[in-house]
Amino acid sequence: MNKIYFHLISFLLLFFLLYACGTSQEQLEQLPDLSNINFKLKIHRLDKEIPHFNNYEEAYAFVKQYPDFANRYLPFPDSIQANELYRLSQSPYIDTLSAEVKAHFGEMQDIHNQLETALKVVKYYYPDFKIPQVYTLITGFANDLYVDSTMIVIGLDYFLGKNTRYSIRNHRGERLPEYMTDRYQKNYIVPSVMLLLAQQFNEKDEMDKTLLAEMIAWGKTYEFAKMTIPDVPDSVIISYTSEGIQKSFDNQDLLWAHFVEKNLFFEKSFAVLNRYTGERPFTSEIGDDCPGRIGRWVGWQIVRSYLKNNPSIDLPKLMVEKNAPSIFQKSKYRPMQ
Repeated sequence: MNKIYFHLISFLLLFFLLYACGTSQEQLEQLPDLSNINFKLKIHRLDKEIPHFNNYEEAYAFVKQYPDFANRYLPFPDSIQANELYRLSQSPYIDTLSAEVKAHFGEMQDIHNQLETALKVVKYYYPDFKIPQVYTLITGFANDLYVDSTMIVIGLDYFLGKNTRYSIRNHRGERLPEYMTDRYQKNYIVPSVMLLLAQQFNEKDEMDKTLLAEMIAWGKTYEFAKMTIPDVPDSVIISYTSEGIQKSFDNQDLLWAHFVEKNLFFEKSFAVLNRYTGERPFTSEIGDDCPGRIGRWVGWQIVRSYLKNNPSIDLPKLMVEKNAPSIFQKSKYRPMQ
């Protein structure tokens, strides 16, 4: 009996230790107190309107109803905005695409709630932040997301997931590789929006062209997103598989050694920067099981270490810090120690 009891206690201790090790990296960020941030987000569901234009006049009335959207988002002159929207509404694919969007997204309450909370966090840290107008639409695969200081536009047809009959292609008509299309799913919408929104606050030293500066700029971007949606897994924030994110955490010492031994941090070659921060299925210079964009991930860990070791630094102070070497030094990030 005592032996069984001892084994049970040992098992439970091991379980909790493993659980803590596996989740500690996901619990660094928490929501601030948002009780004093009061606004209700409205999402304008343009995807429900555009497919149903019966004539040019209805498209023209739509343009006049949403002038800011039309003038800032549509990539053509005022004179042909209504023509282009009417042409889109008459596409032979628009009805089936609209039906898929309706079935997949419904009323979008989950996305609405997540985005509203994320924007409240931004408002908490930046009291002068003006809540942007949010629009959803069916783009005909023209543009997945658009974010500026006044407007967020979400192309829902991009985020139908893997079971859609349509394929996402680049501007040359080529299918995007799977490692890129994997992120075009519903749960990636708000994280992707927050990554784009971060650019409005992420100040950089434009004269610093080093890999380190690029890594830390990306790290600040990911941390901005994580702090606004802390319940979202790191793997979704950075668009890694769960296995990829775990391997990255497990092999931080090897990654660090690679960057140090190759003297990469102050490298300025575009080719080198692209190898470690550009879109790739894996980082072959380290190994075929090392995720692509690994420099961005390491930059994120440097930023997290910087915040951990400098508790007086809040999100706004982080985002305005342009000096990448200073962040690097003060982070004390040394996973080999």
